[in-house]
Amino acid sequence: MLPSSQVFCQGNIDNDGNLSTRFNYRWGLASVSKTQFSISPGGTQDMAQFEHEYTGNDFTASLKAINPSFLDGGVTGIFIGHYLQSVTPKLALGLEGVWQRVGLSQGPDTAVSYVGKYKADDWIATAQLQAQGAINASYWRRLSDNVQAGVDMTLTMVPTQGGLMGGMGFQKEGITTFGAKYDFRMSTFRAQIDSKGKLGCLLEKRVAAPVTMTFAADVDHFTVSSFRPLLPLYPLPASWQMKEQNADKLCSNKQRLASASRSRPTTRVSRSSKKRLARMPRPTSHSKPVPRRPRYLVRDEPPPRSYEHLHNVMSPTAGRAS
Repeated sequence: MLPSSQVFCQGNIDNDGNLSTRFNYRWGLASVSKTQFSISPGGTQDMAQFEHEYTGNDFTASLKAINPSFLDGGVTGIFIGHYLQSVTPKLALGLEGVWQRVGLSQGPDTAVSYVGKYKADDWIATAQLQAQGAINASYWRRLSDNVQAGVDMTLTMVPTQGGLMGGMGFQKEGITTFGAKYDFRMSTFRAQIDSKGKLGCLLEKRVAAPVTMTFAADVDHFTVSSFRPLLPLYPLPASWQMKEQNADKLCSNKQRLASASRSRPTTRVSRSSKKRLARMPRPTSHSKPVPRRPRYLVRDEPPPRSYEHLHNVMSPTAGRAS
């Protein structure tokens, strides 16, 4: 990142090879041009965006073009125009128009949205009514010199089949996002969480006057499906993954053996049997080890055919009955 009073340049690349760049140039106090490019290895998420914004004494106008193309014999892409007029020193009203065309074989689509904005001394509230019936409202407030917080809510009406009398129905879908910002002396921390359990964090560290380092990550708590930092994050080697799998198997085997030992029935040995085992010769350092006699041979009986029979032979009640 290389910011200045007239030129702003930023670029980042992730471990998947996705490249994103941004370049802004300020022509004067009221006019600024913005460009943004995104390039992916597969070419499916490539994007080019051009925007020019002009700020007057009591109005703001901007024109934005996303993936414009004139090479196929016609105009394709997305074009957005925005105009905001101040009615009072605190209230502003405006509209936004969208014209898009995916390909020459399809007709263009247009939409118009209405926007309202109210700005106080330490808070700002906005509302937007889109052409598809979606409603968006946001509220921002400065809590202190270093802390800012805001909330954004979006409510949409999605058409569905199987409505009243078998016709079209509408399903309400909404999402609410809460965010906060804290400014340190040499860094800035931003965090947000929405009603669907998605958490995002952003940390900007100013290393020098024209250089800034940015770290960002997000995670979805409901699906636990993404954790994408901007800096490269390399996976563990295959040997480390095998070690972790073997450690998990070892822990599960230990737990299985511990549960089996707790459920195993206990056996009792009489005093006479203990004395016989004590009189058995023990191995010395110069002699070969003498194998110990199995427990089922203490009473000079043949080996049992099953574990249940062994338990009956070694139980005290069976000895007294014999």
